[in-house]
Amino acid sequence: MKSMNALVIMILMATLIFSSGIDVAKAGTLNQGPDRTPHMASPLQVNSLSITPPTTPQDLAIAMGIAPSDIVSASLNGSDVLGVGIGSAPLGTFFPREGNTFAILSTGLAESADTPNDSDSLSYDLDGLNSADGNDMTQFILTLHTPEGINCASFDFAFYSEEFPEFVGSQYNDTFTAEAPLNVAFDSEGNIISINTVFGVTANNGTTYDGGTTLLRAHAPVTAGENIEIVFTIQDVGDSIFDSTVFLDEFIWSNDTNCADGANDYTTFYDVPTNYWAWQWIDQLYGAGITGGCILEPLQYCPEDTVTRAQMAVFLLRGIHGASYIPTDASGIVFADVPSSYWASAWIEQLASEGVTSGCGDGNYCPDDTVSRAQMAIFLLRAKHGSSYSPPAATGVFTDVPVGYWADAWIEQLAAEGITSGCGAGIYCPDSPVTRAEMAVFLVRAFNLL
Repeated sequence: MKSMNALVIMILMATLIFSSGIDVAKAGTLNQGPDRTPHMASPLQVNSLSITPPTTPQDLAIAMGIAPSDIVSASLNGSDVLGVGIGSAPLGTFFPREGNTFAILSTGLAESADTPNDSDSLSYDLDGLNSADGNDMTQFILTLHTPEGINCASFDFAFYSEEFPEFVGSQYNDTFTAEAPLNVAFDSEGNIISINTVFGVTANNGTTYDGGTTLLRAHAPVTAGENIEIVFTIQDVGDSIFDSTVFLDEFIWSNDTNCADGANDYTTFYDVPTNYWAWQWIDQLYGAGITGGCILEPLQYCPEDTVTRAQMAVFLLRGIHGASYIPTDASGIVFADVPSSYWASAWIEQLASEGVTSGCGDGNYCPDDTVSRAQMAIFLLRAKHGSSYSPPAATGVFTDVPVGYWADAWIEQLAAEGITSGCGAGIYCPDSPVTRAEMAVFLVRAFNLL
């Protein structure tokens, strides 16, 4: 082991590294890879202006966006203080995620993460946990009190490493875990986070490291009103060279019915992870500007909520006219139950003006009623083809939509145009309410918002 005063190893090995012959794209079999000797590095690269050490371990939690009132205790458990830092300037494409700070845990010098990447590699032996075995480890232990009404804790992170691309497929890679009490930071195949993650690692010039994962989000189920301990650990496995770093930010408490242990690729909405069946459709709807979600802090979509007729008016008109469309002011005299003060009055009156709807009967629109899948078929096809559109006669495509059902032709035409394939096993579920997730699929397909 080198002493604390030996901040870097200066060994020139460019010829060895770039002639190693590792096929990164096919490195699925674990192997040690080329000689694990760091690139030449210079201590003059270190820039401590935008990355500073925390005054206390609690400062790391606050940098992640955790409210001080939720923090029961925080400690570094013997780790070298030079392996932790707080970033206060944009770094690594994604950070900070919220506010103007984020936490940094490193197997080397945390304050070196923002130095220019010019193929050099800072390699620093931490004088902390596991160092006696020739390894580097930084461990941050955090105990939090879970607020009432909460069942899920999540945080955003990205893993950066100098081990990319030479040591892809190696069994000696640096790893990151977040134990609560079991590890909740693992990829979609159950693998620990490293440069071998199935999420992928790409060249990243936003930090000193040669590669980094995509932005990831880890989730941990929690119990409201109880304390939870989370142990964040980044460690150099098998040696103490080729440093890696993890950035941590935007810790969020939520009430999420989809909360489950593990990490996902980042998506737009906190309640729509990448293993949710409609996440790509929902993200496409957001990208097209058709929706801004249902809750802003944190941004959520509420995919399982049902769609009301008022919401439907907004969805359809944005699909027809584009994300920037704004209807003219409402008169308040078109529908008896939609006064001009109603939040969606202008949208509802414009939908009627374009002939997409005539209301729900007796001069009313029923704005707060949910939309059924049968009604949705008519709304979508009129919005897409115009108020005078009439579909061909039905033939009996779905077993639960017999010929003679009031919306049979509309439902079958929706299927014929590839907008729906039903709700499973040859059925359409015409009387079921439309969820916001289903709405995303319908809209993206109907208006080609790909």
